[in-house]
Amino acid sequence: MSELRKLPKGWQWVKLGEIAIINPKRPHIDRNDDEPTTFIPMSAVDISGKITNPDVQPFNKVKKGYTYFEKGDVLFAKITPCMENGKHAIAENLIDDFGFGSTEFHVLKPSQKIISEWIYFFVRQSTVLNGATNYFKGAVGQQRVPKEYLMSLKISLPLLSEQKRLATLLTEKLAGVERARAAIEAQLEAAQALSGVYLREVFESEEANNWVKKTLAEICVDISDGTHFTPTYVEKGVPFLSVKDVKETKIYFDNCRYITKEEHLQLCKRCQPEKGDVLYTKVGTTGIAKAIDIDKEFSIFVSVALLKIKSDILPEYLELVLNAPICRTQAEFLTQGMANRNLVIKDLKLIKIPLPSISKQKGIINIAKEKLTLFRQLQKTLEEQLQAINLMPSAILRQAFNGEL
Repeated sequence: MSELRKLPKGWQWVKLGEIAIINPKRPHIDRNDDEPTTFIPMSAVDISGKITNPDVQPFNKVKKGYTYFEKGDVLFAKITPCMENGKHAIAENLIDDFGFGSTEFHVLKPSQKIISEWIYFFVRQSTVLNGATNYFKGAVGQQRVPKEYLMSLKISLPLLSEQKRLATLLTEKLAGVERARAAIEAQLEAAQALSGVYLREVFESEEANNWVKKTLAEICVDISDGTHFTPTYVEKGVPFLSVKDVKETKIYFDNCRYITKEEHLQLCKRCQPEKGDVLYTKVGTTGIAKAIDIDKEFSIFVSVALLKIKSDILPEYLELVLNAPICRTQAEFLTQGMANRNLVIKDLKLIKIPLPSISKQKGIINIAKEKLTLFRQLQKTLEEQLQAINLMPSAILRQAFNGEL
């Protein structure tokens, strides 16, 4: 947390543990074992801080071994990654005003000096959540925030009337942000679909149905994949690409690994990528094609196939059609496995390509470049807008707790 700021008149700095009880003791409950009781598993709290799907269980099934809370308590997910993802909520709509839930919740019970909403908005701040990671306890993958971290947090505390005003204002502002986020996400989803829609129109049109169809085996001089053995990596040397480095828009060398020149030359005896060839992903994320449009030495791993094509097809055209739904569907069908997805070479060769004349291919490439560039520019603009919107809740909460709203 940052150094304490000067607060508006009537506000004060207090420790959260001074105005809220962290994990209060459970009272004696006189209740029949078969009485329906609210139960909130971690999965019932979404990342927006809402309890969306509470469960109802007989009292005798939840009365032991779970976390107890009451109406108005704030549930704070203490385990990673739920904590960072924002699975924190106010306990509401509980049968008989109490319930039980996951043992991975800390319970924050507000005193008479603070309202539930002020605690809730406070613990959802990025500064609180990011700071909590420095206090994790436990093994990696099972790390938890200790209650001592929450107790020691300094919170800016206005009068109750001001807390209520700000809580109402925050609810309205953050709801507005969520509406804006949903609108941009819908637009982005539509923009992301434009490329596929356009390519479907090109390659599945009535005209395209009359083009000759050939398999990848028929249009390629050779189809191979990268080395099946993990090479010796070095800090600097010849780029060594895997499936993560091949995208529809670009071959990425920024975060690739490197091998020695000597090992690269050995690998090139079997599989040598060259300008004019086409890379095609075949392990994990399968069915992504990118023509090699640069003169650069590099080698590839087994997760990427190398297509060396004949003279009756242009590399840019093959890239377009392989990335179109007509071929993506075939690649998906031919991909084996679920967790370890693999499009093996013998199956990859069966993918059928609609093949018009070279002059027609050139025309398709020229128009597609223009249209796909426009689609990607639109997508980038929307992604930037979404990124800006995603930063707004933190800024709004920061203003509120600085006394600037």
